[in-house]
Parts: sequence; C-alpha cells; structure tokens
Amino acid sequence: MDHVAVAAMGADRPGIVARVAAALEDAGLGIEDSSMTNLRGTFAMLLVVAGARPDQVEATLAPVAAELGLVLEVGPAPEDAGPGGGEYVVAAYGPDRTGLVAALSAVMADLGVSIDDFGSRLGASEVFAMWFNVVVPDAVSQRELEAALARAGEPLGLSVSVHRAEAVEA
Repeated sequence: MDHVAVAAMGADRPGIVARVAAALEDAGLGIEDSSMTNLRGTFAMLLVVAGARPDQVEATLAPVAAELGLVLEVGPAPEDAGPGGGEYVVAAYGPDRTGLVAALSAVMADLGVSIDDFGSRLGASEVFAMWFNVVVPDAVSQRELEAALARAGEPLGLSVSVHRAEAVEA
C-alpha cells in the first residue's frame, strides 16, 4: 500500500482539521497517522494518508489549502516505520536560554536515539520545559541515556529525567 506524507501550515482558525479530513474522506482517502499543533497562532499538521499517490492527495488538498491560506507539501512517505528499540519520555526543565534543545538533541543523536515527538513551552516564570518521545536502541540503557543528558544539561541549569513510555490500554 502506498503512503503519502502531507504537511500543511498556516494561521490558526476553526475548521482546518474538519475541512482537510472531509476533503480526504470525499476522495475515499483515510488518515493513517497524524500530528497537529498550534504554536502561537500558527497551526501545523503532519499526516500520513494511506492507499494513495502523492499527485492524487495534492489534487485533493490543494483547493482546501488555497481556501484556508495553508502552505501545503505532499510527497511519498517511507514504508519503513523507523528504528526499533525501547520507547521513553525525556523531560527537561530549566531557565530559558539559547541552546537547550540543541544540547540535548545532540546527546541523543550521538547515542543513536531517534526523536519521534518533541514539544516545548516557555512558562510564565521563564522556566523552559521540553519533552521528547524517543526510541532508544537496545544497546543503550535508560541509565546511560539519563546520565549523558544530565551531564549535558547541568551547565545549562537543566533538570533532566528519562521514563519508560507505557501505553495504557482500556
């Protein structure tokens, strides 16, 4: 089955998700995976659409993107789900300063850790919080990852913790 990656971004407004989802449904296409966020008034969505060709998805979504003022990028999605390993959540908090994300993500890259999802917020008290959902190679222990991140975060005033991601099943 072919998979298509879609990225769309623009000024946030009600109805973006509804219009994009309806256009795909009307074309007989389904959203297999998605991630969406609103950052300070800019809405961004990433989708993986199954059972389609990139040109088909682009033709379906281009009118919606134009109507909503969205920048649209469409292309083939890799069939490989990515590296295997243990799933963890990395959380870090500290004073806001330049280079925090770069310092921690470099440590993870050096250890072969794949970042699946990342988020950050600057709190009202100027505390910068960030969290990463990561896949850690089997050769790297949780303790090793946490120690390496702590060493990188200490001079920046970051408190870092690593927790095993656990799915809650209903």
